[in-house]
Order: sequence, then C-alpha cells, then structure tokens
Amino acid sequence: RLGLNELCISQFYSYGKIKNVSESIWNKFLMSLILNDLWNKESIWTVSKTYNLPRGTIHSFLSRTASHASSILRFTEALNDKKLDHFPMLFQNIVPKLNIGILGSSSEVESLMSLPSVRFGRATQLYKAGYKTLNDVAKANKKELCNVINHLPLKVAREMIASAKLMLLSEAESLEELAESLRADLNQSMSKSKENSLWF
Repeated sequence: RLGLNELCISQFYSYGKIKNVSESIWNKFLMSLILNDLWNKESIWTVSKTYNLPRGTIHSFLSRTASHASSILRFTEALNDKKLDHFPMLFQNIVPKLNIGILGSSSEVESLMSLPSVRFGRATQLYKAGYKTLNDVAKANKKELCNVINHLPLKVAREMIASAKLMLLSEAESLEELAESLRADLNQSMSKSKENSLWF
C-alpha cells in the first residue's frame, strides 16, 4: 500500500536513498519498522540505536500510537455497533501492550497482568509500588497491599496473593518435572557410555 517493493529496499541499502519515493512514504515505512520492533519487545534504547534516533523521539512516537489506539478503542466501544465488534476485541489487547512498552518493563508488567483482577492500570500501580514480580506479590501482606494500591478491596488483595503463590508453585512443580526428566536422560546416557566402554 505504501508503494515500496524489494527494489526500493535494495536501493536504500546500497545507496542510502530511494528514487521516485516521497519522504512521507519512506517515513511511514520506517515508523512501521520501529513500531514492529517495539511490539516485539525491543527496548526503546535498542530501537533508538538501531534507527539512529533520539530516545525521546521513539518514546513520543510510541505514546502517540498508544493514545490513538486507545481513542479508537473508546470510539468503537461507544458506537456499540455489531459490525465493529471485532475492533474493541482487537484493541483491548493492543492498547495494554503499547502502554507496557512506554513503561519500559514489559516482562514484569505482563506477568503481573496474569493475576486475577489485574489489568494494565493496576499492574502499573503494583510495579511502581515495588511489587514488580509474582514473587513480590506472593510475599506481600494483604493490608499493606491495600494501603499502597488505590481502591484495592481486601478480598481482591487476598485473591491476588493466593493466585501469585499458586502460580509460583505451579512453575516450581514444572521445573521439578523438567529436572527429573533431565536426570533420567543423563543417567541413561551415562549407562550407555559405561556399556560401550566395557566392549573395548
């Protein structure tokens, strides 16, 4: 749709410029590449170095993109049109991920969002309050959690802590199973090595 093809990219790679392509089209193409890198969890610092652009420019671009996506989400939700039902469903996933990129702590915030009743806003509150991992939440005191997180009911705090403990326990059990499997493979490999050595 932008009118770029492999020849254009090859020209840019070889000569640093493209014939017969306007600057605005090329800028749109670069912005799509930048957004793709950010979407795939590249840090703003890394993207800044890759495209030789100031971090402030990258951050501002990501903020504007998140703002536009949020506006589209609110607009399509307000229309309440069945023909546009897929837009809210799509942007409900896009907006939080863009906001996480702005915060610059994607993996930690995303793990917090796996807890019940925790969306981007609450995950950000938890992160800024020092509860940056599931382990931090699991060790938290429910009353202290309610004190530092605005409008957090005691019941929800209790559920969050219990869920964090359960998720960590599940991860530990999975790691134990993996360790047992690796031990079995190692023992089997060592046994075969001993058997082979006896033949010589």
